[in-house]
Amino acid sequence: MKKKLIAAALCLALCLTACGKEAETVTDYGGEDTRKTTAGSTSGENGSEENATSSDSTEGSSGSKVAALPAPQVDGEPIYEESFDLNGKPVEISIKTLERDADHFHSCQMKEVKTDSEYEKNLVQRVFGDTAKEVKRDLSLEEGDSELIMDTIKSGMFSISGDTSIWNKTTVPGWDDEAAYPYHTYEGIYRDIDCQLLITVAGDYGRRISLYPKHPGDVIGVPECDTLYVTQNYLSGENYEMLDRAVIMKAMSDRPNRTKAGEETMISAVEDFMKEILQVEVNRDDLKLTMGEQVGNPCKRELLFYPKEEESSKTLDGAVLEGYEVMYDMSHTGLEFSLTNAGAFGVTDKGVVGFTVDILYEVEQVLSEDVQLLAFDKIMDSFRQGMKENFDMQYVNGSKITVESTKLVYYPSDSLDKPGECTLVPVWRFVISSNGAIGQAYINAIDGSWVTALYNHWEP
Repeated sequence: MKKKLIAAALCLALCLTACGKEAETVTDYGGEDTRKTTAGSTSGENGSEENATSSDSTEGSSGSKVAALPAPQVDGEPIYEESFDLNGKPVEISIKTLERDADHFHSCQMKEVKTDSEYEKNLVQRVFGDTAKEVKRDLSLEEGDSELIMDTIKSGMFSISGDTSIWNKTTVPGWDDEAAYPYHTYEGIYRDIDCQLLITVAGDYGRRISLYPKHPGDVIGVPECDTLYVTQNYLSGENYEMLDRAVIMKAMSDRPNRTKAGEETMISAVEDFMKEILQVEVNRDDLKLTMGEQVGNPCKRELLFYPKEEESSKTLDGAVLEGYEVMYDMSHTGLEFSLTNAGAFGVTDKGVVGFTVDILYEVEQVLSEDVQLLAFDKIMDSFRQGMKENFDMQYVNGSKITVESTKLVYYPSDSLDKPGECTLVPVWRFVISSNGAIGQAYINAIDGSWVTALYNHWEP
């Protein structure tokens, strides 16, 4: 199915935010093990080495050295190796993939965003003004409704039921107060274009907000373009993504992106939009246009507008590249799976022209702009001990357990004495495999404490 500016499923994210817990700090690292860490260097995806200076290396408990904050890499030479026994099963650690998208990390106090009808009323007014209308009929393409709004509604239905036939529906209700996650659709004029706004609430807190033009071609002044698709443009490498029969970037090689605004300008447009229209304070580090730079594989997601009748052609006649997708990702997971605020914004020279965003939390207080992270080999000590004390062995279905990848992300750690509040902290997330991926374990990157483990029923 085509990728269309749709963020991770809100209901799934909300179901899992309650999984976090406050853990005890690990202080005892006993036990037999064998380990090997790369001394003073890490290998990137392109095979190059990045030497660690004495200031960013640390002595591990085994006597070897590893960079305190290793450089990112994908499927490179192992930067850390270790083996130990876990309830009779061998655990083999060989970290070949390490991902992070920043060098400095923060921490903040947050609270849940409560469902609020007054907020909804005011948001509709800020977007559409006096042109706003409630849409309580069925939505359909025949009625001229937004396909992207319909797809967003379907994604919510699918995430609850798992019924793939939902994607074949030609109509969906535009307003449903009886759904598991009630939603309302509005229509009106935004930036002189007929648009539709979808607001979904989820349980006691959290909301998903989507805004798209009814007719995509109106955004770029080309009415023939009735379809919007988000395509990936890898800036240093080959682009083979296809739309039916067309290799997109090859077909569009004579028609470069028409948006002239620079990356920082587009990020600023999203930041301003979120503050002024959505009334959400955002950390600028959580907004990114170019992804994958730290592993040597930079990619920009570009907005492709085209006539649906050209979908199966090789040349995509009449198609236009205009605009980019700016990702909002408070968890810094790359939107593969987010437990916090996340979204995707389409931006052109005109500013924000469409988006879907999940708002689960609002920041109450920034605790630190730049936290001190625990050295990586100490994290691995904590991970080993945490696995021994906390990992649920019922999910292990193979003869051994393997760990080959980790990612530095953010996690909302729930407050034990203040319901509805949490602390956003950087964590190392490890993928745990045994005859396939069986779950992920989270280690606090500041103090090494065990945060939680999420198991295979939600693996992306």
